[in-house]
Formats: sequence, structure tokens, C-alpha cells
Amino acid sequence: MPGLQSFIRGIHTCRWGLLSTRLKLKHHSEVKSIASNSTLSTGNSRDKICPPDPESKLCHVKFAINPQETKLEKEYRELQQHTQSWNQQYWAAHNKKFVASKESFVEKFKQENSNNDAPVAEDLNEFYTQFLKESYQLHTAYNKEWYKKNFKLLCLALKVNMQQTFVSGK
Repeated sequence: MPGLQSFIRGIHTCRWGLLSTRLKLKHHSEVKSIASNSTLSTGNSRDKICPPDPESKLCHVKFAINPQETKLEKEYRELQQHTQSWNQQYWAAHNKKFVASKESFVEKFKQENSNNDAPVAEDLNEFYTQFLKESYQLHTAYNKEWYKKNFKLLCLALKVNMQQTFVSGK
């Protein structure tokens, strides 16, 4: 069921909340590799989902630029790009901190235990609990900002949709 697979891939890919009404998912074999910029050349009609970033673990989106893009559509696309960049930066930093903290915990655990074994799930539970407690305020602030950014995207998407509806006469 290709439609269902695309839908599930879209949910996974868009967990960071880019609300694009133009988003067209492509099979991974058709996806271009990640480039330094987040836009496609003028004339491409579809946004492209790229493979996950190794640091943030989020998929990049390369946004298509419509040659007849209105000022409002451009503002919407640029806000999507800004939100994506902000999200990528947050999760890259968060994941880096998590990996470093976990490695430190594992090393400390090995030193404290004479058998030098790696910690098991019960032992790692202590680390996860502590990490979540330490990250709580930062993650709460991230969530609040994430909701604000996505609400702005949603409002702008509605304006773009209304503009396209009324201008095209549909």
C-alpha cells in the first residue's frame, strides 16, 4: 500500500512540525542528498524530503520555489525554512548532549563496578531519569517556542491557502 507507507513516512518525517500544504513525499531512492541550502532551484514544483541528519536525526526538507511565488507564499516558505533550521539546531545540540552524558555515565558505571560490564537497562534507567530531570526546563521552553512557531506557520498557511483559492477563482 504505497499511499499508507507515504503517510506513515510523512508522520515520522514531519514530527518536528513543518506544516506544509505543498509537501509531497518521495520514496527514499528518489530523494536528493542534503545540500547546504534549503531551497531547490526555481521551477521545481515539489518540496524534497532528504535523508535524516546524522546529528539531529531529523529529515531536512528542501523547499521548492514557485516562479510565480507571491509575497505571502515567499514569507510562508521562508518561515518554514527558519523553523526547520531552528528545530535542526535544537535537536542536534540536544542529541550531542545526550550522547556525551550517556557516555560519561557508562564510563563512571564501569569504574564503580569491578566486573567492568556495561550497564543493563535497569542501570540506564537511573541515567535516563536524571537526564530528563536536568533537561526538563530547556525542553519545556523548546516546546513552548515550537508551538508558537507552528501556530504562526498554520496561520500563514491558511492565509496562503485563502489567497490561492480566491486568486485562482476556485
